[in-house]
Amino acid sequence: MWLLLQCPWHQCFIFSLFQYLAQILNVDHNIQEFLDWHQRRLFGGPGSWLPKVFLKNLAELGLPVNLRNLESSCFAAKARVAYKLPAKYTDDLSPLGTSIIGYKMNHSPDHEHYQWHCNALLVNVMRAKRDTIRLGGPPDNPDENELVKLQKKIYNLVEATNKPSRSAISNKTRQRVERWELGLPIGYVSRRIDMRIQHLKGRATPKVIIAYIKLLLNAWNTGRRFRHMAGRGHVRRCLFCGVGPDAIEHFYKCTIVKDLFRSYNCSCTTLLQFFALDQASFPSHFLVKVNLIACLYTVHNSINSTCTPLHVKQLIRAATSMALQPPR
Repeated sequence: MWLLLQCPWHQCFIFSLFQYLAQILNVDHNIQEFLDWHQRRLFGGPGSWLPKVFLKNLAELGLPVNLRNLESSCFAAKARVAYKLPAKYTDDLSPLGTSIIGYKMNHSPDHEHYQWHCNALLVNVMRAKRDTIRLGGPPDNPDENELVKLQKKIYNLVEATNKPSRSAISNKTRQRVERWELGLPIGYVSRRIDMRIQHLKGRATPKVIIAYIKLLLNAWNTGRRFRHMAGRGHVRRCLFCGVGPDAIEHFYKCTIVKDLFRSYNCSCTTLLQFFALDQASFPSHFLVKVNLIACLYTVHNSINSTCTPLHVKQLIRAATSMALQPPR
């Protein structure tokens, strides 16, 4: 849930500053590199569990937030300025263009003022307006209705053009889940993951969706995942049963997890079934399994973040009672 809280904070206090400046200035690669670094620090989490292509397409995963694209936002800000400029500033730009051409003829790109003269405000904003019209945006002289929420409309238009394909997201998912060796061709696994994530939209809460995605991407805070931190080379015992290793690969064998799934009439004899990627689980038992996974994720984090001994079965019972109907 911390991810969902950080997104609006980033949009309001960090991103809006650069978007405001971008109305008159070109955003260079240094600013983009800073924002990329900031986003990795803010949203990557331990081990950078969330790929960048996912971070820019959170809505595709069924989450209620999305990080805005800096380049598209800057473009939309410039285009909005151009559309609202009085006609006296934009009717005849030929003298300005002639001056810029003359400056380029007499000065090399190494000149200290080259970028200032070649990126004049009027040139930048009018170029953005021209490109917006080419993309199918408002005409050169739009009416008042077309100017309402103009910047948002232009941003959505640009994003729709530059939006990464579903295959880009699927390919990144495929790279991250290959490690599980689920016994199926990776293409089938990737397609099933896409279908299940689409099925969760509107049917599960954001915290449930995040817990499920983190499971598939090996992003739970398990002992195996962090075995090399603080000089540890060994894997601690499972936080649920205390017998096997604290690893996602073990959970489908864990007696506590198997008993929990069995109490809700859900099968959990293979890793494929634990991930709810088997054919028998979808769609009949899929939502129940995903909610059980989210409950296990919450309990695992609770045990992991305290030094006080906790009763595992009581924690699981409390978590499932709030998320699901009691088992029959």
